[in-house]
Amino acid sequence: MSALDRLTPAGWPRLREPAADGHTVGAHGMRHLNAAERVAEVGSDAYLRDEVGPCAAGPCAEGFDPRTFACPYSARSETSDALLTEAFTRLRGGLSVP
Repeated sequence: MSALDRLTPAGWPRLREPAADGHTVGAHGMRHLNAAERVAEVGSDAYLRDEVGPCAAGPCAEGFDPRTFACPYSARSETSDALLTEAFTRLRGGLSVP
């Protein structure tokens, strides 16, 4: 999930039903920024602090345990993968198929 600051209080209960059915409520970045580019631009600490931390903290405060991070635009790098696997047990990114 992203843009948590735009989620209304009514939105959290709407996420509980699919979670109760076994669906993952994961993180997607606070502003849906390209992880590889953003880490290269601002560094690992700033990316974690500004993009990942707030995105994971919101669901945690509501009782969710976001263990999955879906990389916006499927954009990844070795650096962003190493950084994100410190905070999450699963990364999701796309694979281009010709």
